Amino acid sequence: MVEKLVARAELISTWNVTTGIAFGTPVFDFFLVPSIDGTNFPDVDAGTTPGAGTGIGPNYYVGTFTANKAPAASTATRFLSGEIDFYPRLYTVYITNRSGQTNVTSQVRIVADQMQYT
Repeated sequence: MVEKLVARAELISTWNVTTGIAFGTPVFDFFLVPSIDGTNFPDVDAGTTPGAGTGIGPNYYVGTFTANKAPAASTATRFLSGEIDFYPRLYTVYITNRSGQTNVTSQVRIVADQMQYT
């Protein structure tokens, strides 16, 4: 039986405009919201800023994707997370755009690096 997983997330984003995004700029916050019973997920308000009283709670926060270089407009930019510890459950992924830019297209891929069995 799988007890715990260690994974990494890859985020691929493309902006129409990249003004103000430079090395070290936090561009996306990453959240994993679990379903404890495999069916029902906790209520979150994904349309608000986390930490502003409503939104996605800090207990679901995984990390921040930061620009390793200034991205080019209309070019896919890849970001890689650090290690993520999580359990074998269903999750909903939420990405909060902190780049200050609109018209962004993103996709997330999560790949398990290691599994601990009991």
